[in-house]
Amino acid sequence: MGCLVLLAIVIGVGAVAGISSWASNNDPAAKEKRERESAPYYAQSACKTAVKEALKSPTSAEFSDVQTGDTTSPFVVMGHVDAENSFGAKLRNTFTCKVEVEGLSTRIVDLKIG
Repeated sequence: MGCLVLLAIVIGVGAVAGISSWASNNDPAAKEKRERESAPYYAQSACKTAVKEALKSPTSAEFSDVQTGDTTSPFVVMGHVDAENSFGAKLRNTFTCKVEVEGLSTRIVDLKIG
């Protein structure tokens, strides 16, 4: 009997947690907050991808000192990238990237490497 009561409690707590999680995932204000908090990370990721695409050896890219200068879209992302050139020599370049973020979508507005 005690095991059935314990099982009922566990199932009840799980159901409440599931409903609570579902409600917060479907709350427009909570969704907007999550997107706003995630936007700088999406901006950095989009900029790193754009920088890699512009390199001779994208797989050799190592990023450092990457910072997001703004707190709202469009974001300005700056940093350094070390990557191999056509001769295999590893060189450091500074990059600046301007990116617009809307929800989960990103659009590179400007990219400067050098």
